[in-house]
Amino acid sequence: MAAHNTQSYTKQKERLEEIVLQIRSKEVPLEKSLDLYDEALAIGTRCVEKLEQTDFTAEERESAAEHPELAISGTVSE
Repeated sequence: MAAHNTQSYTKQKERLEEIVLQIRSKEVPLEKSLDLYDEALAIGTRCVEKLEQTDFTAEERESAAEHPELAISGTVSE
């Protein structure tokens, strides 16, 4: 996977994780949670687009197919 795509993807994934923690917090007002939800949808869309545009090696594709949970967690070889 291209290094610049991985880095950007990783940063966006980290932001999604931050958003999830904030939304799960009972201290965040509903309006703020809705704004965070909209942000998460936009980030998710960009991540999917990046994945679709990335040229994976045959080994990376095979590894992701065999272990989809690793691809989601970001531990598939980068």
